[in-house]
Parts: sequence; structure tokens; C-alpha cells
Amino acid sequence: LVWDERMYSLYGVAPVELGQNQRLPYDIWASSVHPDDRPATEQLLYAATRGEARYDTEFRVMLADGTVRHIKAYGELLCDAQGQPQSMIGVNYDISDRKQAEAALRQSEEKFRRVFDSNVVGTIFINFEGLIVDANDCFLEMLGYDRLDLQAGRLNWAELTPPEYRAQDIAAIEHLRQHEAIAPWEKAYVHRNGH
Repeated sequence: LVWDERMYSLYGVAPVELGQNQRLPYDIWASSVHPDDRPATEQLLYAATRGEARYDTEFRVMLADGTVRHIKAYGELLCDAQGQPQSMIGVNYDISDRKQAEAALRQSEEKFRRVFDSNVVGTIFINFEGLIVDANDCFLEMLGYDRLDLQAGRLNWAELTPPEYRAQDIAAIEHLRQHEAIAPWEKAYVHRNGH
């Protein structure tokens, strides 16, 4: 392995003093890879160096201070004129921030899903065309509908909104499009039985 300075920094190891034509020991890389990720990562690397797979993967590395860093790695196999593998050139990226953001988003979605499924309050998801794409049972029961009505696409925000509330809803949706958030507001809905 031949690394540039950024690779040493990425893996949290000090640059190795090498003489001319010496290579970085493979063990430095392998011992940095998280133990749970190492078998699959090495297996893919071996397959890629034989031309049997594309080296495009993500794995974790363990730094000396215990920090875990997420790496995205790509490699391109270089072959001779006869098509025999000779070497591989690759790049590694630190994607730790992205992984942390994905984990935070998953946690937020799980938390929201628990509230949504709890049926404590009626909750709906609506697209900008006015189609209610999801609703919890509490909301459906308040308006006299069931899950089959929802799945059949029979619930439409505009049709469930009394005429005197439509201008307020349109203004709220426009505000949402421009600012990506809206303050809560009160409105009425038309029940399935017409009241």
C-alpha cells in the first residue's frame, strides 16, 4: 500500500518512515478496520484485486483514541496488456458526518412514527396536490373514514375542508413551500356524514 498524508490522517496513524520503493504494511490498514467490518471488507478487496468484483464499499475504522470513523472507499483495478491485474488505485472519504446525520434522522423518524401510531391525536400526511397519503386511525375515526378509504385515495384535503377554511389552508401551504415550516392553525373538516 502507498498512502498520501491525508490517508494517514484519515486512519489516525502516524506516517511511516519508508525508504525508497518500500510499501506501507497491509497490517496497518487491516488492523484499523473495525473488527465487525474487516472480514467482509477484506473479502471484497481480495475479490476486487482478482477482477471479480468492484471495490465500492463503506466500513468503519477504529482510531487509537477509540473514535469510530466511517469510510467510503472506491478502488479501480489496473491490468496489464494481457488483462492480468497489476495494481489498484483508490480513494477513501470520511463519511462520518453523513452517517451521524442518517442515524439522527432515523431516530427522529422512529420517534415521530411512535407518536403517529399512538393515536393520541389525529395525524395526517398530505402532498401539495391535496391527496392525503397517510393518516393515523385517530384522524380517520374523527372524520368517519377507515384505512380502506385512505388506501383507495378517497380522502382529499380540499374536499374535506369547508369552503370558509380553504383560503387559510392555501395560505398555509404557500407559506410551507416558501419557508419549509408553518405554525399550527385551527380548522374544521367535513365529516363523512356531511356535518
